[in-house]
Amino acid sequence: MTKLVEYNGKKYVLRKFKTKRKSDQVYEIYKKLEKFGILPKLYYRRGNNFIFEFIPGRECKKPPENLDVIKQVAKICAIVNKLKVNSVSDVDGSFRKALNVILKGKKISPKQLVVLKKVYFTKKEEIRPSLVLEVWDVHSGNFILYKKKVYLVDVGGIRVDYKGLGIIKSLSWFKTGKQRSTFRKSYDSVASIKYMDEDYTNFLIFYYYINSLSERILKNKEWEKSSKERLTKALAYAYS
Repeated sequence: MTKLVEYNGKKYVLRKFKTKRKSDQVYEIYKKLEKFGILPKLYYRRGNNFIFEFIPGRECKKPPENLDVIKQVAKICAIVNKLKVNSVSDVDGSFRKALNVILKGKKISPKQLVVLKKVYFTKKEEIRPSLVLEVWDVHSGNFILYKKKVYLVDVGGIRVDYKGLGIIKSLSWFKTGKQRSTFRKSYDSVASIKYMDEDYTNFLIFYYYINSLSERILKNKEWEKSSKERLTKALAYAYS
């Protein structure tokens, strides 16, 4: 839960997480990122309740022509990727669940599920992607621009996942060649991006598509044209 509250004429952001485990993870991540000045300040925590600074800027819906927003977002993603924390994640179990959700949603057949699962584990063994902290939702609504500085406002959206997933998700936001090359160069100035070769990138896109399609079904969202295209591409990857 996220709620804007006001006290003595000043605004704050109240966030409540469902479990103590999630709350402890958020707090651990916040403390490690605090020194970089890329998050809203945490004023108070009690149990699963957090009170954060309210940053009165605007969402980064349209990157400025000087591409500075893209550069800052890329550096934030790289900083997060370099953090070391004790959190773990069962990505394989989550992927299996995602496939079962898509099957129950009658979007794939049992035979297709078998192929998708086999390709995932085969490619994973070949590529050996690293598990790191990732900004899972790299989109305009999770970044605020205030006084020419970009802040990541969704600290709860940082979680352990495959390295580079945030870069893959940024492709839906930064669509031109110039924007994407700017992102890569800025990221690479903080952390190496050499691992993102064609095979690694294609695997992450496949992984992301399956998880995003499952999430859409679970949230009862309409199965749009883009959803059909993602499933088609995921199946094409599996059968190639």
